[in-house]
Amino acid sequence: GTIQDHKLYEELLVFIKDNNLTERVRFFFEQTQEQVAKIVQESDINFSVSNWETFGRGIFEGISCGLPTFVFSKLIGVSQICNGNRGVCFVNTPEEMATEIERVIKSPEIYFQMSNSLKELANTVSFEKERERLIDVLLNRRL
Repeated sequence: GTIQDHKLYEELLVFIKDNNLTERVRFFFEQTQEQVAKIVQESDINFSVSNWETFGRGIFEGISCGLPTFVFSKLIGVSQICNGNRGVCFVNTPEEMATEIERVIKSPEIYFQMSNSLKELANTVSFEKERERLIDVLLNRRL
């Protein structure tokens, strides 16, 4: 997607540089499905600093591959679909997100618990389930 908060993005770039993380952090914007699949296979965690999502493609790609996922609590649709799954961490601020990511990457036990929890959720975010939900909403006109 696009950068939604330029100030936050600039702060993140400075943080990455100041902490010698340039070689370990990559940003991906618009990607094809094949590119997304390759990126996810090479990733350890999945996080989104997005303030709003239409379908949350990047978020759900990571979830379906078992990557512990970190997103903002304001993404109500993502929260509803995840339905309390322990593999997805919802936070309120960028600082809280950084703290939670650090907590998870420092603990292999927590990391694997989150990853395993996402296996339950993978079926929920499958193409087939999303199609069923969309048809149900359209036929019943529920919002």
